[in-house]
Amino acid sequence: MKSQFLPDVWYQDQLLTASGLDCKTDYNNMLTLFALKERFRYRVVLPTAEPLTVFAIPDTDEKLIVCSDCAVFGKNALVLPDAYHVLFRGEVNFECIDEAMYHVEKAGEMTLFGVKNFFNAELLKTDFDALLAKKLEFTEEIPDFGAADSDTCTAIGRAWSQLRGHIYSAEGIYPGYFATPDRWPHRACWIMDSVYQALAVRYFKKDVATDMVTALLNQQREDGLIVQSSTPEFTKRNITQQPIIAWGLEKCDPSVETVAKAYMHLAGYLEWNMRHRDFTGIGLLSWMFSSSPHDCACGESGMDNSPRFDCGCAQYAVDLNCFMSKECEVMAKFAEMLNLPAEAEYWQEQHERFNDLIEEYFWNEEKQFYTDFDLMHYWKSPVMAVSGFMPLFCGAASKEHAAAIAAHVSNKETFGTKYPLPSVSLSDPAFELDMWRGPVWHIFNYIAAEGLERYGYCDEADHIRRQTVEMQIKNYREFGGFYEFFDPAGVVPPGKINRKGPNVPEGLSTLHRAVHDYGWSASIFLDMLAKLNKKCGNI
Repeated sequence: MKSQFLPDVWYQDQLLTASGLDCKTDYNNMLTLFALKERFRYRVVLPTAEPLTVFAIPDTDEKLIVCSDCAVFGKNALVLPDAYHVLFRGEVNFECIDEAMYHVEKAGEMTLFGVKNFFNAELLKTDFDALLAKKLEFTEEIPDFGAADSDTCTAIGRAWSQLRGHIYSAEGIYPGYFATPDRWPHRACWIMDSVYQALAVRYFKKDVATDMVTALLNQQREDGLIVQSSTPEFTKRNITQQPIIAWGLEKCDPSVETVAKAYMHLAGYLEWNMRHRDFTGIGLLSWMFSSSPHDCACGESGMDNSPRFDCGCAQYAVDLNCFMSKECEVMAKFAEMLNLPAEAEYWQEQHERFNDLIEEYFWNEEKQFYTDFDLMHYWKSPVMAVSGFMPLFCGAASKEHAAAIAAHVSNKETFGTKYPLPSVSLSDPAFELDMWRGPVWHIFNYIAAEGLERYGYCDEADHIRRQTVEMQIKNYREFGGFYEFFDPAGVVPPGKINRKGPNVPEGLSTLHRAVHDYGWSASIFLDMLAKLNKKCGNI
């Protein structure tokens, strides 16, 4: 055990659950423990039951260990030995138990709580110390991220522990490991979250990261669409999400064997996008708008309530076309690897075609930035969202336009905040601290940094990474985890920021406050740290 990496902060909204890396998970029947506002008090969440059961561990000033599947509170401790049980040593107080769903037995200082239909009393005979020690061995999996100080080390430990808790074992349509953004409230397997989490998991377990990306191919319909999210039973949906799967595979495992298995699935998916998201026939793509204009105007984009979509009208989307360009660029490499010269030429042509159209339709001379193209008014949108950094990611930007984009990183009137990059320019009238309307999101910081580096703006890229890592460590020490988003000024705590309307500070629903244990936030923290310190080899 590498004790310097043991997470030692408890906070409201933390989740505890079994990892698919250690045991068989069960999508519909496994437990999740949800930390409530009161210190060391938890509500038990089960997908098939009302969240009625609450327990508390006595408070203590002794040193804590709080991981994703075990915790030590001084002389008291708990471990999740599998997907269905919690084993306690020492004192635990059950305030309420849903006896129709759960069962509890005691033996000496041990208490076993579990799902009634899967209850195994033999677990009371477990050697608790040995089981706890086994759980804490996850720290042995942590590679050299170049961290020396204790705050960074414990944040690394928490990030990896959190990511482990988001990984399911094989089940249903998924033949290998698959992942979720968080075990509560999202639970399902999503395109964006699977790929962005795999970016960090590859440093620990490359085969698992590859499974997380290729799991998405099992969400493909016969017509080629890979659905936005699914459960192990397969969810029939008509919307997709950011096309980033080929890019994710290139990051995790671009071996001939893996690429050969995925190639036709990826090709079918990109062709589906070009057939079904080209609403005008000129070759530029648009997101499908949602039916919830206020809370989630464009869930397909991932930027649910961004002011980009306030107009409510169809538009060529700068981010979607940049993602498609990048995917085509990667597919050209894959086709060449598989000795498919005609297809390599095709994908390269598609990549270049997208790039030409991106420059023509999205560069906004007035704003000196890339913005969406409004199809109702047939003009370039005035909204400067962080998606405007993306043409650098796919290589579409001219040198002159790339220089203008790089300048925004330090421009205090647009994106040059203390902790860049706000999801919307500070100069935009719609800017506010509400989800995608202003707060910083790790994934676009990651993509922007990658794009800036592609054009040689390495100082600007590392500035974004450094400030993102600094904020994540700060948030971990103060609030115990990695939130969805944060304040670009670093003033308002993440848990107090609005989310699709006024903040609701407590309760199981996180519709109106930032999700605490968010997977891609932990992942981007680790990947950025590796890049800054030139560690882990696979960067």
